[in-house]
Amino acid sequence: MRRVRAWCVALLTCLTAVAGAVLLPATAAAAIPTNYFTLGTDLLPVPAPAPYRPVKAVYAETYTWHGKPLGPFSNIQDMRTDSHGDVWVVDTGNNRVIEFNPTLTKVLLVIGGPNATGPAALNGPQGIAIRGGLVYVADTGNSRLAVFAASNGAYIDQLQPLNQSLTLRTLKVKFVPNKVAVGPDGTIYVSIAGQAYGLAKFSPNGQFDGFFAPNGVGYNLGYHIAKLLESPQQRAQNAAILPPEVNNVLVGPNGYIYTTSVDTTTDQIRRLNAVGTDTLNLPGTHLLYGLPVSSLPQYVFQNLNTQVTSSSGPIAANALQPLLVSIAVNNQGIITVIDQLTDYVMQYSPDGRLLYTWGGLDNGNGILGLFEQPTAVVALPNGEIVVADGLENNLTVFKPTQFALDVQKGAVDYHAGLYQQAIKPWTAALHYDSNYDLAHDEIGQGLLSEGEGLGSTPAVYTAQLAMFSRAIRQFYLAGDKVGFGQAFSWYRHIWMRLNFTWVFLTVLGAWLVLWLLNKYLRAYLREHPIEFYGAWVRNQFVRMWPMAWRVLRHPAEAFFQLKYENQGTLYQGLVLIALAFILQVLRLTWTNFDFSPLVPGRTNLVVNAGQFLLPLATWIAANFMVGDMYDGEADLSEIIYGSAYALLPFITMAMPLTILSHTFVPSDGFYPAFVLMQKLWVLYMFFTQVRIFHNLEWNQAFKASLVTVVGIGVLWTMMAIGIGLGEQVYSFVTQIIQEIILLRS
Repeated sequence: MRRVRAWCVALLTCLTAVAGAVLLPATAAAAIPTNYFTLGTDLLPVPAPAPYRPVKAVYAETYTWHGKPLGPFSNIQDMRTDSHGDVWVVDTGNNRVIEFNPTLTKVLLVIGGPNATGPAALNGPQGIAIRGGLVYVADTGNSRLAVFAASNGAYIDQLQPLNQSLTLRTLKVKFVPNKVAVGPDGTIYVSIAGQAYGLAKFSPNGQFDGFFAPNGVGYNLGYHIAKLLESPQQRAQNAAILPPEVNNVLVGPNGYIYTTSVDTTTDQIRRLNAVGTDTLNLPGTHLLYGLPVSSLPQYVFQNLNTQVTSSSGPIAANALQPLLVSIAVNNQGIITVIDQLTDYVMQYSPDGRLLYTWGGLDNGNGILGLFEQPTAVVALPNGEIVVADGLENNLTVFKPTQFALDVQKGAVDYHAGLYQQAIKPWTAALHYDSNYDLAHDEIGQGLLSEGEGLGSTPAVYTAQLAMFSRAIRQFYLAGDKVGFGQAFSWYRHIWMRLNFTWVFLTVLGAWLVLWLLNKYLRAYLREHPIEFYGAWVRNQFVRMWPMAWRVLRHPAEAFFQLKYENQGTLYQGLVLIALAFILQVLRLTWTNFDFSPLVPGRTNLVVNAGQFLLPLATWIAANFMVGDMYDGEADLSEIIYGSAYALLPFITMAMPLTILSHTFVPSDGFYPAFVLMQKLWVLYMFFTQVRIFHNLEWNQAFKASLVTVVGIGVLWTMMAIGIGLGEQVYSFVTQIIQEIILLRS
């Protein structure tokens, strides 16, 4: 008998593993055939039209200065524009700063260089700022801030705060400036390499005013618990959690101070006001900067221009963090940054939402518009973007397409609160990309705002219904369940005002019909019991439904009858499981969008419905094995039909909940409460089934249920290992076949 059981367990485990391999969604993202994409509402890459087109590449050796060749760039580290639109390039490897005219056709000024001597000589400069006729250079190698005249490049002064600031000396801060920015009032902000205190702030006369706006460290519960358990000596030896380092700073045209940071997964970009408050990453917002590496197309991940291994081995994709090294902001507040991890340029709305990306790794091919290692970016007044490449030693000029111009106009209008005005440019952007989530989302917000602004008089109800209906459609296309719920709540409110009388009469009529059916059906059954009940005895399919009703009303008693009075059969169990699966498909298909786990066009209905069977199959397998451990009395077929009957709360409530989802919105709280009640009811049914079918005491049944859950985890781990091995074998065999084909050719 035990040998038969062992074979059953082995067979069931294999079938479960196969089901898992088929039903589990693929983990690798499909390759995207272009270098242009954005992120959908689900934060997965979505192909997009080209936002910018490369116009030309600029090489320094094609220019002359004072009649002599300028010589090639070397390791460009920063770029900025001045009030005239001139482009200033920090040519770090050549220890010089070069000023170009706005069209990058002429050299206007060179500061530093190999022939500079004395205090005018630069040593590895990495940052620059231009304000009020002065050029501020972060002269990193000389640990100073050098100031020059913007008109002729004459040396004016230098700032070496270590010679004057007791605070800096007390904190043991090495003044190694890498980026600098100057506010409209002349306040100087400097990012210092290797320190976590934020920006060093200086008054216009060069006086150190302290550190400004350090990054937050968040709350780490594990760290604080460990500190309580450590001895004083251990606390002294262990390093404290320090804020992430600020690696770039820029004062935008709007007067805000923009920073980028490294070694953090949140708030990599900040927009600070004069007192250091972040006005971009507001409480309750969850902005994502950089690209989610673990979800990137395979060709992007394989070409990551970074060292993705450490001394302990390869670094997992989800452990890689964006490396935002440069930032630019145009006159409309559009933010452009460079991610040196992926070599992509990303542009964000003034609200911090990703608009699109472009660029990528060139890998030595010399393709215009791709990069070896992008290091700096600047926004020109005419809308063009210039990106510096520190390895290819050139500048690439990008011109916006009409798609980008429409997107930027819509994003700027939306940020300014002109929601209705933003509808037009967003609609124009959809002509280029009908699947652009952000456009659909912000059109929906505009329609919602317009509908709310019409007032609440009966004369506008019809127009409001039309607007809210269109908003619902846009939020659906965007995959925005929050916006969908808001629009649906308004639609429901207006619709009920218009149709309350008909709704009331319909509900009253339905109640009356049900009351009459109940009354006369009961009378008929009392007068004709044999004709009606005879069929229940002859057909086990028909006989199953009274038992199902008893399971719902008195589960312990009904499970006892199923097990010990031979009321249950494997056939009944399979029918109930099939019915539950069908209801799961219908639930996924018909549940209102704001409650549905599916995202239209991005999730597979068959896979999601099939995943309903995977936990059930692993529960049956684990429960059967655990039953042997606790000397349970149920065999495999009994566990199958017992588990099927335990699904009756789901079967009973699936369609009513699906219907209710079209009348409730998440803010009501009713639908989630009903779903929670359904889940708790199902869990109680499974626990009762284990207790009765295995003839266990309450404490034994509780332990057996916990062990069953652990067994499910073990089976899922086995499936994951099996799937991983299968993928490796498939890849190995595919490579061998490809090599054979190449050899034969």
